Formats: sequence, structure tokens, C-alpha cells
Amino acid sequence: AAALKGRARAYLFLARNGASIADYTSLIRVAPSPEAYVERAHVYVADRKFDLAINDAGQAIGLNPKSWSAFNERGVSYYKKGEFQRAIEDFDNAIALWPTPEIYANRAQANEALRKSSAAIADYRQLGFTVEEGGETASRVELQHGGEHDSAEAGPSAEPRPMP
Repeated sequence: AAALKGRARAYLFLARNGASIADYTSLIRVAPSPEAYVERAHVYVADRKFDLAINDAGQAIGLNPKSWSAFNERGVSYYKKGEFQRAIEDFDNAIALWPTPEIYANRAQANEALRKSSAAIADYRQLGFTVEEGGETASRVELQHGGEHDSAEAGPSAEPRPMP
């Protein structure tokens, strides 16, 4: 199982998403776990297969209702589908379980998409940004995720991480 997981991660790094999905699928058949479902969901998001990602994240939540990474991954999938309110609900659940800057930034962007500027500003303030009502927010913010700079314009991020 460890070899499949390692190879699936390597394929994802190399942008060989089909091979990564195949290995995660084999891993889930052999040793189903919330982490495997979340990581396969991440690959589905990279492949723009949002419904499959939502399904996998839901499977992970079914196996571990305290999986903050599954809620975050599903929230990212909903965001990318344009289902911003559902994304916010999942980001709320993720924050309740594990309040990370990444998830606050994701929720802020979903709130911005719904033009809920007060809620977005509250999240940006959680990140330490000074933002005033009517001021610019995500369109000028750069966030760091896993050592990489991601523009907030790109939408939420869901980096696979170890699950608590």
C-alpha cells in the first residue's frame, strides 16, 4: 500500500494524473482510507473532474467525519464548480476542525465570489491583512501554500496534507 501511495504522489507531481488516479484507485481497493480518498480527490480537482472529487471527499468524510482536509478538498471542488455557498459550508466545517490560513483564504475567496465582502474581510483579517470595506481584497493578495506562491485570483487551494 505504501508503494502505491508513493507512486501515486510521484505521478501527481509529474502531472501524470491518469496514472496517479489509477494508483489511488488500486490503493483504495486494497486499503481504503480517508487519506487515499482525499488525495485522489485532489488529483480529480487537478483534472477538473469536480463531481468525482466531491464524491471522493464525501467518502473520506463518511470514513472520518473529522477530516478537515476532506471538507477543504470538497469545498475547493464546489468553489471551482461555482457552487460558492456549498464551498463556504465545507470551509466552515474544515475551519471548525483545523483552522489554517489556507482554509480561511479559501473561505474568503468564496465569500468574495458571493459578494459577501464583510465575511471575506473578516477572513482576510484572520490572515493578518488590513482590509477596509470597499477596498481591494483577494485580487491583490498573494498567499503561500506549501512553499509556493499562489495568487488568490486563482481560487481556493487544496494541498494534500496528512490528516489529523
